[in-house]
Amino acid sequence: MSPTPSGPPSTASPHEERLLIDGELRSAAGSGTFEVLNPADGTVLGKVADAGREDMLDAIGAARRAFEETDWAVDRQFRKRALAQLLDALVEEKNELREELVAEAGAPRMLTHGAQLEEPLQKFRWHIEHIDRFAWVRRLDDAVNRFTDEPSERWVVKEPIGVVAAITPWNFPFGLLLVKLAGALATGNTVVAKPAPETPWNATRKGTRSSA
Repeated sequence: MSPTPSGPPSTASPHEERLLIDGELRSAAGSGTFEVLNPADGTVLGKVADAGREDMLDAIGAARRAFEETDWAVDRQFRKRALAQLLDALVEEKNELREELVAEAGAPRMLTHGAQLEEPLQKFRWHIEHIDRFAWVRRLDDAVNRFTDEPSERWVVKEPIGVVAAITPWNFPFGLLLVKLAGALATGNTVVAKPAPETPWNATRKGTRSSA
């Protein structure tokens, strides 16, 4: 059954023009902005902060502190709850995201019911579910010390590596961003996301619905 069209693309939903760094929404250090264009007709949809080197270093530093000074890297259940909350929010605003992808990325509406939107959400859920299933620690068969003939225990411990840069292109912006975030965050890393300048809103948008 083919999806029912929901009308023409809407640009009415609010978009975040600022950067999110260290839990704070802020303008770029140089106060620069650039326009976001509709690729279908070249019209200006809005603007977004134009981050520079100072903003990048601040974001990396904030991500490093979050990795080293909080429980994110070591508390798997905390990560699972946080990512589940993010997924719930994305699913709740799925229709708004769909309209943004049509307007901002020029995505055919049909593809938003697959690789542009619906499938990435399913993959994100898969990563959340596998936090409890992944073999974070496993024991290998004992090895024998060839000098003493005594057994030696061998273990494999999987740990996050730290700050990950998620650089995404314009063609499947939401899907590729979500896949990168899912794998990196679920395994305990922190992330600095850098979306393509042609399609920044899917990474910087703010929620349009208040929680109960």
